[in-house]
Amino acid sequence: MSGLLHCETLKRHIAKALQSRGSLCFIAEIYLDTILPCAYKHVNKKLHANKDVWILTNRPNTDGWEDRMVSDYLHVGISVRNLEKSVQFYTEVFGMEEGLRVSHKGEAISRVVAVENTEVDVCYVTNGKHRLELIEYKNKDKAKLNDTYKSQDDPGLVHIAFIVDDIDEIYQKIKDLGYDFNSPPMVTRENGPKIAFFKGPDNVIIELYQKAD
Repeated sequence: MSGLLHCETLKRHIAKALQSRGSLCFIAEIYLDTILPCAYKHVNKKLHANKDVWILTNRPNTDGWEDRMVSDYLHVGISVRNLEKSVQFYTEVFGMEEGLRVSHKGEAISRVVAVENTEVDVCYVTNGKHRLELIEYKNKDKAKLNDTYKSQDDPGLVHIAFIVDDIDEIYQKIKDLGYDFNSPPMVTRENGPKIAFFKGPDNVIIELYQKAD
């Protein structure tokens, strides 16, 4: 598909966005043949007059963002029902190390996480530089917690994965603990890894991953 949009078409999109008083406008993103939300000021910089057409590049302008780049991965946070049981699971099953423990409560943390009257206990478990933040909300009505696991085709974070040396051995070990797997460990593509997914504690889907020989 062409990378050009007629000037009048772009003008209609921009005018509509401005009328809605929003800071974002949705412009047809030509190279990907989809709809891409672009910040208006970035779109404006990326539109170039060229006779009777304007050219739209395939991403917003990020000039000057270098000093705001992410410096490192920190952790993945998991809200848990019972902190001690979850710490035991990740340390005993996956050999992670128990690390820092902290507690939070009061107005500041309640505003940060957008949960009223927050009171939480937190424990970090680590494996090298990889870290999980296990969080128990103490004031949560545990009876109202759901037992819904996300489907792998749902949007959002759907699973975490661990590399293992012997997937068949750890598969049996975890299965003996009472956790349900979608299937036995399988190779799903030629020369690919051997993998298996199971329903872990706290509605977390976990992948076991053994590298191909």
